[in-house]
Amino acid sequence: MPTRKHRHDANQFAANRVANVADATLPNFLSSPQQVLAVNDKLVERFVEYLRVEKGRSLLTIEAYRQDLAQLSKFLSGREFVRARLQDPREYVDHLLSTVTARSAARKMAAIRHFLKFLLIDGLIGTNPMLRAESPKFGKSLPEFLALSEMNAVLNLNTNEHEYLTRRNQAILELLFASALRNRTCQTSGS
Repeated sequence: MPTRKHRHDANQFAANRVANVADATLPNFLSSPQQVLAVNDKLVERFVEYLRVEKGRSLLTIEAYRQDLAQLSKFLSGREFVRARLQDPREYVDHLLSTVTARSAARKMAAIRHFLKFLLIDGLIGTNPMLRAESPKFGKSLPEFLALSEMNAVLNLNTNEHEYLTRRNQAILELLFASALRNRTCQTSGS
């Protein structure tokens, strides 16, 4: 079984694993929907803590994962995460594709794949139902570019404010245009 590289408090994780496995092994017919949501919420909070402490994910990423898992919990309609069936991921992808774009569905599937891997590593599930689920494919858009006449018009602008800034900007624009670099590449290389 895979293990995590960095455990901050192994005893805490072991105690939580035993408590959560005991909670999760209760038959679903004995659990009310509120109890199931509480179990799912507890697992999500442990995952969020793992993302924050061990993986160092940003707050925006963590919040997006939390929302994605809340939507999955709602989709499972009363079933615990640890009781997800092997067909649930495919059904969820189909559901997502009917409500969101393929790009958004792929992002949500990545969050769920990461969460289920977390449950597998902690021993809360025996197999990962996401192993055979494929993320939806989406097309990539082509970059927009300036025509030669538009580029010449930009390069021939004569602003007299700060000549050194004008020359610098023209040099950057000429470099971008001549080497077919994207604007994003130029922006990220300086930081």
